[in-house]
Amino acid sequence: NADAGSPSIINCLNLTQILDGENSSQGTEFMYHWTTSDGNILNGQNTLTPEVDLGGTYVLTITNQDNNCVAQDTVLIDQNLDMPISDAGNPAELNCLIEDLILDGSNSTAGTEITYEWTTPNGNILSGSDSTIAAVDAPGTYQLVVLNTENGCVDTSQVLISQDIEDPVADAGQPFQLDCNMQVGNLDGENSSQGTVFEYIWTTTGGNILSGDSTLTPEIDEGGNYSLLVTNTENGCTATASVDITIDANIPN
Repeated sequence: NADAGSPSIINCLNLTQILDGENSSQGTEFMYHWTTSDGNILNGQNTLTPEVDLGGTYVLTITNQDNNCVAQDTVLIDQNLDMPISDAGNPAELNCLIEDLILDGSNSTAGTEITYEWTTPNGNILSGSDSTIAAVDAPGTYQLVVLNTENGCVDTSQVLISQDIEDPVADAGQPFQLDCNMQVGNLDGENSSQGTVFEYIWTTTGGNILSGDSTLTPEIDEGGNYSLLVTNTENGCTATASVDITIDANIPN
């Protein structure tokens, strides 16, 4: 009697299977031999319990050496090693304008048998750790694990979230005094950050800006408090500084 056992499946949880021919005739007079045309036998080809690692049809042949009678039985081993796809999306940057952002893993494999898990060793996940879309508010490396629950196959991908929150330098210069000899003067913000990515805005309380309120050296003609706002247009970070300008207008009689 040849009994090749029940069908089974090779997947990511069970990368090999043991064929079970133990319900076959047993004894010293019996010789066992497994063959396959489309599978793969790792070991035990001449036993009742060989180990295989590939789906296919496996044939058990048993020979009674006393009378040369032969029996055969087959078993089908299925295979499901379909890997899901994990796509953690494109890198992004946090800055003074963008304090939190969305990780987009929507290009990953979808389906009722698919689960998602976002993890990070050094960032912070605000919400959505078990979906394709997750909200984060800290720089770091984020990993998306995609699991096919039907076959146990897993794929992972990573995305790097960087951060630029470096403030510019704002320097409104030294105070000075306007008088009858110098009725108009220029503020000096040239020790502030400079470059094409920086914008400047001067405002005043009690003073008067004649021109150049968006430059580093505006022209003024009144005493008061003058404030300089420097903005880095690439990351949205700002810095402020102020200077007090006095006036001596004691006109002699």
